Amino acid sequence: MRVMLVSAALAFAAAPAAGHAAQIVQSQTFSVSSSLLQNGADLFPGSSFGQASYDKLDTGGPTLAFTQFDSALGTLTSVSFSLTSDVGHEAGISVAIPDTAKGGSGTATGIYTYSATLGGAALGSGLQSAAAACNPTSNACINLAGPVSTSFDVASTPSDLTAFINGDVDLDLAFTHQLAGILIVNGRPLPTITAASSFNWSGTAQVVYDYTPVLAATVPEPRSWALLICGLGGIGVLQRRRRTLA
Repeated sequence: MRVMLVSAALAFAAAPAAGHAAQIVQSQTFSVSSSLLQNGADLFPGSSFGQASYDKLDTGGPTLAFTQFDSALGTLTSVSFSLTSDVGHEAGISVAIPDTAKGGSGTATGIYTYSATLGGAALGSGLQSAAAACNPTSNACINLAGPVSTSFDVASTPSDLTAFINGDVDLDLAFTHQLAGILIVNGRPLPTITAASSFNWSGTAQVVYDYTPVLAATVPEPRSWALLICGLGGIGVLQRRRRTLA
């Protein structure tokens, strides 16, 4: 089972005076979770028993779309990207042997990979694993590996700025979650054996555009217009006086 949550917050900084540096900041948060489960009864249908292997897989991940830079605002001078995130995982197995059931044992191994790609360019990746085993000497056994939390942070300052003006500025976050192992039952009735694994990944991604605003035509303020009109009027009065004196 997979769950993905994505939220966006776009913060556009106000541009200063023309010719001065300006900045646009976009940030988005995400959260992904995945869980896998294997029951022993599903591997031994009918009257079967013995040893059976299992391998379950879940893949996915969100795509975070960032707005391209609008060249009408000015000249893009640099782009900075950062991803701050936490990755958590856990694997476990339990074996319960009632008095009437035969013995059993099993293993559970979780393997977790994750990666980030911006505009088709790989930024970084990670790999984690967790393993648990149960071979009960009594009627029950529970073994957990985790939970474990790991930071996954990447940063980039791309040199090709054209991709952020006319190209793809999507951030692709991908993961692979695998649960595999072996379950063994010694006969009928079956013991209760359950193997499980969980994966979660959440964080914040940010893109910053630094640019030089385009030079805009200067439009006089109302006060400037008033001073100009008064000045022209004063010049007219002086000229009339000079003609009168002549």
